[in-house]
Amino acid sequence: MRTLSHLWRSLETIPGLLAIPAFWEAYCGPDIDVIRSHLRVTDMEGSLYPCPKSRASYCPRRIVDYGDSEFAAICRDPYQICERVPLTQREVLLQELEVASFARMLAGPLGIRWQGSVSRGDGTWGIGLSGQA
Repeated sequence: MRTLSHLWRSLETIPGLLAIPAFWEAYCGPDIDVIRSHLRVTDMEGSLYPCPKSRASYCPRRIVDYGDSEFAAICRDPYQICERVPLTQREVLLQELEVASFARMLAGPLGIRWQGSVSRGDGTWGIGLSGQA
């Protein structure tokens, strides 16, 4: 059985389970395909972009909107140690994990009788009852 360590760490790392596609891919690594179909594009634009030099003092990069659907990720280091990355509008729109569909996919393998996901308001979700008696 394949372990999903990247995926579980990413779900704990991404605030509000909301990020641009580049962050989802960077955090989830090889497990991105497990959740890709559960990511929904929002109409909100992100403001940060992952930096390849994670130890740089002013990174991650800042997303700049030049207008006319032209965007770029700009290094925030005073010496511009990272190259400018041109981006499309699709690349800067935030994607949110659709918790209900993701939890439904997990219910069977976890032995849970699916009853719909309900946010408990404390960062946890109820997704059903244990099938174990």
